[in-house]
Amino acid sequence: MSSYIADRKVTVLPFTQQSDGEETIIANATQTVFLSLPTSAVDILHWLAEGKTVAEAQALYQEKYDELPDIEDFLELLESEGFVLSTSTQQPESDSPAQQDQVSSSSTSRSSRQRYHFESFPQDLARRIFSRPVLFSCFLCIVIGFFLVVIDPSLIPSPEILVFKQNLTLMSIGLYLLIFPAVFLHEMAHLIAARAAGVPAKLGISHRLWVLVAQTDMTGIWLAPRRQRLLAVLAGSILDAAVSALLIMLLFAQQHGWVDLLPAVALFCRIALFTYLIRLLWQCYFFVRTDFYYVIAIAFNCKDLMGDAEAFLRNQVARVLPSLQRVDQTRIPTREMRVVRVYALIWVVGRIVAVLSLIFIGLPILLGYYFEIVAFLLRGQIPASLAPADIAGWFILIAVPTVLQTAGFVLWIRSLFLARRAAHGTSGH
Repeated sequence: MSSYIADRKVTVLPFTQQSDGEETIIANATQTVFLSLPTSAVDILHWLAEGKTVAEAQALYQEKYDELPDIEDFLELLESEGFVLSTSTQQPESDSPAQQDQVSSSSTSRSSRQRYHFESFPQDLARRIFSRPVLFSCFLCIVIGFFLVVIDPSLIPSPEILVFKQNLTLMSIGLYLLIFPAVFLHEMAHLIAARAAGVPAKLGISHRLWVLVAQTDMTGIWLAPRRQRLLAVLAGSILDAAVSALLIMLLFAQQHGWVDLLPAVALFCRIALFTYLIRLLWQCYFFVRTDFYYVIAIAFNCKDLMGDAEAFLRNQVARVLPSLQRVDQTRIPTREMRVVRVYALIWVVGRIVAVLSLIFIGLPILLGYYFEIVAFLLRGQIPASLAPADIAGWFILIAVPTVLQTAGFVLWIRSLFLARRAAHGTSGH
């Protein structure tokens, strides 16, 4: 029997909303759960919040839209996501409004204790940083940098640039002093762009598959207008691309004698450029949820682009392997399904890009060092290119990636374990 009786009222918990084209995004009070609903469906929530009964809200919807809604399934969905309370889960009617206000106040208090980073960062300053003139300047630099690379492809460093032959310890320390602040600035760009949209955010550590990554939690950005959402997601890549372009311009000027850089400075600029380009290449791994993935999902308003694309690919494989169970995708709107089909191809391309980057970038760097190690083991002496003082550099180059890779692997295994335990917990109810 349905818990949503026609002549009963429904408790609608506090929520916020943001119009998004033909749909509206709603979020709970703590902005931890977001739903994208047809704007007409949100009217039902407002009518119920005004004190209308289930039957009255249904009648108002039919009068306004000339269609009878399946309000029972709709309310059960909202209840499962924590937006409404049914008659079976509501507070007893003897509870006074003061008691209900106390519960709401307690919930708000818990929410207010959420800690975000750089909350005091002035929103006006954040908006200036991501103003149109600044963004135009960044895009102009990116276009110029791209044009210079087309003219002179040798500006792009080869992977061997990271195989240090001299001053190994100094170069290794310099490399990590470059990489970690650059990653922090990438995430800060996301955070400041979110702050410009009036959305709190915080920095953290997570993983993509088994790769350890830094990330910015800006969940509330889903309540911002689409343009601000896109900007917040793209902010880090815009910064990386702009810095890469500036380095390309500097190296181009150095090669043509317009500026005179010390050899060590020019080398470090090339190393910095290579690390920035690798970070941009990472965004093209479309089989994981990178910044570029979210840009596509937001731009085309797709609810679960990654999951739907993987299900679509699974269905294509099921044509060849009938034993593989197919996924029903008839619920996906036609327009969204067209995007899913295209993204499925991009997903495959992302896999190919990852494999090619491993073969042509990762392996040459590793082999460059491992050949030296093998030579060292076979000869039983320090490689001629490695000064005794630079032995520490070997430990830095080996220890840091090993620690980061191990941490990423542990987080990945932990996520699989938690997902499996959650699945068993759900099936056990």
